[in-house]
Amino acid sequence: MRIDVAALLFDIDGTLVASIDTVERVWRAWAATRGLDPEPILLTCHGRRSEDTLAELLPQEEIPRALAELDALELEYAGSEVALPGTRALLEQLARETHPRWAAVTSGGRSIMEPRLRATGLPVPPVFIAAEDVPRGKPDPAGYRMAARELGVDPADCLVIEDAPAGIGAGLAAGGHVLAVATSHSEPELQSAATFFAAMLGHSNRSNDHSGTGAKSAAQFAVVGDLDACEFVLDPDRIRVRTR
Repeated sequence: MRIDVAALLFDIDGTLVASIDTVERVWRAWAATRGLDPEPILLTCHGRRSEDTLAELLPQEEIPRALAELDALELEYAGSEVALPGTRALLEQLARETHPRWAAVTSGGRSIMEPRLRATGLPVPPVFIAAEDVPRGKPDPAGYRMAARELGVDPADCLVIEDAPAGIGAGLAAGGHVLAVATSHSEPELQSAATFFAAMLGHSNRSNDHSGTGAKSAAQFAVVGDLDACEFVLDPDRIRVRTR
């Protein structure tokens, strides 16, 4: 991938912060209290709002209580999360800019995710879209579109950075370019997700495109191991991104 964009839109869990072990511990503990098999839950919960996962498991009237239970478990198990490779230097550089060009779009609640970033020593972005801010969770594009709007940029001129299939779908549906990091899912899983969502949307993405023609071209998609495999150059008007 070689691309110039106006803004970077980040997922958090699995993208900026290594928190997958915590997330899975929470869901396993919660499932045990309900007598549920956690394995099917873990296949679909990553990258999605908890309430959307719970809607597949419980009657609607039970969801608020279950969300409170999950939040309590998140707080109980917090503390083992760390910043993923390549995130700290990039985010600190972005945070020093006067005009914000970055945002976080997370499927987690603000009360959990902002402290999680701070606990790892990462800056909290000026635009922060949490689970409670959107009417529909990923793979719906509402969160990424809202983040782009608050930054004053076109979603098609943004690079969405994600680790989960649902987030890839949300980024592509928003019209953005997508860079996936293989921290919680394998590269074939992420490539398959991009192909699946692109087909659903009725357009093709240019996987690992190297034209560098910018935001007006077809959406680009690439997978890397982590953000250490990328070069980000913050020019005054554009952000240049190159995968190694």
